[in-house]
Amino acid sequence: MISKRNYFSITMLMLVVLFLFQFTNVARDMWNDYDTNRFATDRNSLASRSEAFDSAHAAEIPGRDLVACLGGRSGLVERVARAWAGYSKRGYAAYNSLQSFEKDSRAGGLYMLVIDPAALEWTGEEADAFSSLAESGVHLVFAGLPEPAAIEREQAWMELLGVHRVVDHGAEMQGLQVNSGFLLGGEAVYMAENQEEAWNKQDMELTMPWYVLGSGTTAYMQAIPQDQDNVEAENYPAVIWRKSSGAGYVYAVNGGYMEDTAGLGLLSAMSAMNNFYELYPVVNAQSMVAANFPGLADENQERMDEIYSQNMRGILRDLVWPDLAAVVRQNKLGISYMMAPQYDYSDENEPDSQLLAYYMRLINEQRGEAGLTAENFSGAAFTEKFEADQEFMSMNLPDFQFASLYDGAGDQKALAEMAEEEYLLRGVRTIVSPYEPGAEVLGYAGEHITCQRTLADGLHYTYMQDFRVRCLETALAYTSVLVDMGPVAYPESQEDLPWLELSGNFAKDIKEHCSGFSFFDGTTVSETDSRLRGFLAMDYTQSRQDDVITLEVTGTDYPVWFILRTNGEDVSQVEGGGYQYLEDGVFLILVESGRVQIHVKPASGYHFQFAF
Repeated sequence: MISKRNYFSITMLMLVVLFLFQFTNVARDMWNDYDTNRFATDRNSLASRSEAFDSAHAAEIPGRDLVACLGGRSGLVERVARAWAGYSKRGYAAYNSLQSFEKDSRAGGLYMLVIDPAALEWTGEEADAFSSLAESGVHLVFAGLPEPAAIEREQAWMELLGVHRVVDHGAEMQGLQVNSGFLLGGEAVYMAENQEEAWNKQDMELTMPWYVLGSGTTAYMQAIPQDQDNVEAENYPAVIWRKSSGAGYVYAVNGGYMEDTAGLGLLSAMSAMNNFYELYPVVNAQSMVAANFPGLADENQERMDEIYSQNMRGILRDLVWPDLAAVVRQNKLGISYMMAPQYDYSDENEPDSQLLAYYMRLINEQRGEAGLTAENFSGAAFTEKFEADQEFMSMNLPDFQFASLYDGAGDQKALAEMAEEEYLLRGVRTIVSPYEPGAEVLGYAGEHITCQRTLADGLHYTYMQDFRVRCLETALAYTSVLVDMGPVAYPESQEDLPWLELSGNFAKDIKEHCSGFSFFDGTTVSETDSRLRGFLAMDYTQSRQDDVITLEVTGTDYPVWFILRTNGEDVSQVEGGGYQYLEDGVFLILVESGRVQIHVKPASGYHFQFAF
């Protein structure tokens, strides 16, 4: 039997515990300033498009490294080459033909020439001309190859490209592998282990000419033949390789990889292979974009009942949010939620103000960002949608300024122009869009508004997307994974799977493919925007004396970041900044002042994981 004293003590203890829990919740609500956006700022005070580095202007500066593209200004290869020159702060020029290139006096200071295969006739005379360029120290990148017969026909091409023989003009492969030391992240094998992976993930080029390389070549990416057990590894079909030629190197790409954004990373990796060390600027930003989430109106009830036996509110709150929150906790990715006040502007279902407050509290506690989507599923024009959103937001979050906007329809320019006039968009500083071949990954949509592209679909992650992410991590230390809830809320076809079927692979794929780059910073899209503006505006020079690399950075505020790739050396000290070991021979350099000195030493084989 409990005595009165013990009963009183137990009661008081329970009351104290109850008070502490209630006080914690009350305090959390009181201090959760979700009604203001910590990412909002006057975009006119930020670095603008007119302040960004201009690679075409830089091409006129004597002594500046020059990158050129042979193939005019209309193709995907040219867009990749031009973007890479700008991101790496090199001069850039484009030529329609080999003849026009040879007539330009700037060609004498050329660092790298990227060749679109469509710009050549693939004659022996062209091969001789390129051979002379390589002998003089120009690095050549053949962004694609012609039919194998064109190479076999001219011995000069066989020798220039380092091809020993052609086994097959169109062989079917079972997978691809990227050899370690080329792209960041180490070796990667893209080969389906079962039929499900073959259907859902294998989207890389598997039918290709089978080139066997000769002496003086190095293969960086190879295909895995069907009968791999009976083929020596050095005779695997070459996909990306290098041939030494005099003072220069000749790179060949067997496939269309240089027509993809992945080409940025391939050029960065090739440039690192050219030099004893390579130092180049990066963004250092890893983000996830939850597009069209959360939804705030209870819509599409008939379809939701059919699939989930729940309403929209319950699905997004009780099924989707916990899964998204768990993935964010488990991975070092900044999260931005591009909310949809309504999916359908033609029905009578209005957004819920209590649901808005609920999600805004959760997003703020998660240190995420609340953005806005420009999409809807009723065909409403931008003006109609934003007028309705403005009315709802002004009543419930009158002081909140959205700093980011998701554009799923590819209308960045139109939205940037609207942001100058539309009151709801007065604070928008960056527009995020899904991946599109040939489109600029990072840049400006308007004078004061930047644009960012996502690189992978988190709900339908494929091998090509993983390869693209590896390439962009190599080139820019940047990735952005899209998780679009539009097809979940408004499925239109059998391919739009229910969330319960998507969520398991989503969590697994993000952990498997993104955790390898957790040494880079997780950022929201507005935080990425801050880093992006400095990255685009900066310029730099670097030099080396003995074991000290001196880096001088201009045109931007600090901090900014660089990647240093070495050949058998480690960083021992950084004056004016800091460093972090990423993998053998690769270091992330933090720049905190205009002049940084990086001290290097012979590699020891043992490293501490330094964090900034």
